[in-house]
Amino acid sequence: MVDMPDIDEFPSLLEMIADHMTRHAQNEARFCQMIGIRTPRAVRAFFERLATNDMIHMKHHRRQLAGALDLPIEIVDAAIEHSAERLAAEREAAWRAAFLPHAVLVTQNRRPSQIVIAAMAGAEKKMSIELPASLPKLSWPKHVVRQLPEGVPGFGFVTGFVINYSPDQAVRFDLDGQPLAALPAAYRPVKFRLSRQAQELRKMVDD
Repeated sequence: MVDMPDIDEFPSLLEMIADHMTRHAQNEARFCQMIGIRTPRAVRAFFERLATNDMIHMKHHRRQLAGALDLPIEIVDAAIEHSAERLAAEREAAWRAAFLPHAVLVTQNRRPSQIVIAAMAGAEKKMSIELPASLPKLSWPKHVVRQLPEGVPGFGFVTGFVINYSPDQAVRFDLDGQPLAALPAAYRPVKFRLSRQAQELRKMVDD
């Protein structure tokens, strides 16, 4: 049984690696060699993810990290989890600080059936509708109904919408703008991540 420190005092994965590199006089390239990352581009990408607490795919390196850091794998797993929680907390705080009331479309598919097609069509932006600040709140549902599309590429037909009045208050409506249910938190569309090849293709189309 590994003796785990209190989660609030737990270092991020970057802090853990930086401390190890300092104590062993290692640079980024040398440390990455120890975990099987060798090209300059891959080394740079690895440390960029560490710097922002982006832990996607980081668990693929968990065993190599444990060996390089000379730590139990449970400690490395905890550092990865804690780093991911830090990023989630930072994103949540930023989202709340920038929040403005808006509507989110409810569609047949919560997740896009074809991610590349959805991304190429700009579906993520089409999933929300801005609400004019000059418009009274009672008029928001009718305003949204007038702008509802029939469907969204990759997500299917629109079946209704949700108005997010605040981060902690939302109401779901049908296609006619009739309220169906109060929600305890803002409704957020599912985020999706494109592969590098799809991102490059999307950039070519945008240009």
